[in-house]
Amino acid sequence: MSRINNPTHDCAIVDQFTRQANGFATSPKLHADEVLTLIVQAAALGTNDRAIDLACGPGSVVCALAEHASCVIGLDMTAAMLDQARALAKSRGLSNVEWKEGSIYAAPFADGSFDAVTCRFAFHHLTNPPRAFAEMVRLAAPRGRVVLCDGLASDDPEKAQAFNAMERRRDPSTVEFRTLD
Repeated sequence: MSRINNPTHDCAIVDQFTRQANGFATSPKLHADEVLTLIVQAAALGTNDRAIDLACGPGSVVCALAEHASCVIGLDMTAAMLDQARALAKSRGLSNVEWKEGSIYAAPFADGSFDAVTCRFAFHHLTNPPRAFAEMVRLAAPRGRVVLCDGLASDDPEKAQAFNAMERRRDPSTVEFRTLD
C-alpha cells in the first residue's frame, strides 16, 4: 500500500486504529442511524450508482450506502478496520461492497469513477486535508456528490486549542479538529 503523505503519522494512524478497531466497530454512538441517514441522503444515490467511502473504518457508512447503490467501495489504510468492515457486510448479507487497503490521498481509481464520494470522522486525523478533499473531488463523477462529515472545533482559538490538546491526548493520531471556516 502506498502511504505517500506523512509516513510517521500514517504509522500512528494504523497503530491507533488497529488497537481501536473492535471498540470503534461496536460503539453505537459512533454509528448512529441518524448520522448515517444524513450521509445517505446527502449522497443521493440511485440504484445504478457507484460510491466510495474514504477512510471507511469499520464500514458502517459503506453498508448504509450499499442499500441504495449498485456498488460501494470502502477504502482504509488500517487492515484491522477493513476486517471489521468485512464482518459487518457479511452479517448484513451485502454482496455489492468491496474493500480496499489504501490512502485517502491517492485512491487507486480513475478520475470521475464514483457518483458519490464520502468520508466520515477522518479529517481531524489528516495532516493535509486540502489534498484529501482534492482527491475526493477527483474521484467524483461530473455532477457527483462529495459528502464530508467530521467534528468541528470552536471558533474561539483558546477553546479550540484546549479541545485539540485533549483530543490528541486521547488519541495521538488526531492532528486537529478545524473550525468550519
